[in-house]
Amino acid sequence: MPNKVLPETLRNFIDGHVENVSGGSDPLYSDDAVKHLTRLTRSSETRAGLILQRSIVEGLRRGAEYTVLTPRAFPVCAEPKQQLFAHDIGFVLGALHLPVTKAVSTTEIDLIAIRHRDRSAAVYEIRRANGRLGWKATRDALLKLASAKMLLRDWILRECGIVVDNTAAYLVAYFGNLDDVQAVFPPQMVLTRDNLDQHFGLPVRELVDAANELYGRHVDQAVAKVVKSMKEGRK
Repeated sequence: MPNKVLPETLRNFIDGHVENVSGGSDPLYSDDAVKHLTRLTRSSETRAGLILQRSIVEGLRRGAEYTVLTPRAFPVCAEPKQQLFAHDIGFVLGALHLPVTKAVSTTEIDLIAIRHRDRSAAVYEIRRANGRLGWKATRDALLKLASAKMLLRDWILRECGIVVDNTAAYLVAYFGNLDDVQAVFPPQMVLTRDNLDQHFGLPVRELVDAANELYGRHVDQAVAKVVKSMKEGRK
């Protein structure tokens, strides 16, 4: 059962999103049930993505092997854009490290994981990938990761006082729909549900799947309640 796997912090996070997506303490629950159902279905996918990201973060924090960060204002540099326009993927995957003084803006990062045993760090963009991401969104994700990877070593030293020797960047396409991803991302930069535990060396997938199951049950119950109210309204 999911509740036996999920830590209390993650259960509370899911419960908060369930309450928000349902519309408050008395859900579904407005007179305009059709409008409420539309809002519910649209927002539930976005909230499911947030729960996926939080689940992976919580899974890594259960062990002592990683320092886990989720910065909301990570520096962004302009260098990768020109190179990607030239299709220079080797440049993106290379070992170029830049100081954070090269930043021109900031962005939110889903996950940074610093692994202490080999002094390595990686930056991650996390997507559910149960449907197509779209070419533009996929390309934007690659640009974001390439920029973050270039600044990662200097940022970690400045923000955490930790020296890392190697950096990497990955797209987590959890449910594995790679229709758009494969056209943009080198395969070595892509992780799915099937290889996530092997990549991190921790049982992260169990926690993610339990969180998805719990949230999915709550959303199904919320939808059923709206549909019931719609049927009763027609009587």
